Amino acid sequence: MLHYKSNSDSITVNDFKIIFEKTILNISFPTTIDLNKKILEIIFECAEECLTASTGINLEHKIVMSIAIRIKAEHFMKSKITDQTFLNNVDNNSNQTWSLLKKYAEEFNNEKDSIEILKRVNLITPENIHINSFMYEPILDMGDNELRELYKLVKDKLVI
Repeated sequence: MLHYKSNSDSITVNDFKIIFEKTILNISFPTTIDLNKKILEIIFECAEECLTASTGINLEHKIVMSIAIRIKAEHFMKSKITDQTFLNNVDNNSNQTWSLLKKYAEEFNNEKDSIEILKRVNLITPENIHINSFMYEPILDMGDNELRELYKLVKDKLVI
């Protein structure tokens, strides 16, 4: 769920639960969680909560905001790009955001404002947000306000 894929809209908590239970022994999901809830819905709900949270060194908020920003930006680009062959293959690309940005800028070179926002997304949010302290370092150095501002910008300006 670090990138917007062709099946991202349909992935539920239950899909994650199944993977976790197969992978991690003796794990038990909370019984109060709605297993049918979409993961993207949860990510964006959490990102909205991060917008009003107190500022400070909060790695969890920065990770959530970075993921939400990338997913929204990638969803926007995929919704606009018309090259179906490219879109059919981009989910398998290890540099998905960069590939989408290149293709979007090529096809919509007159959309300067959107391209600048997308370049900022590519610069500010790490390509690989995973459990690896090296990749968290750029997020730690960044202020909360910069990610909040970028999330709002992506949400308001990159409309599908």
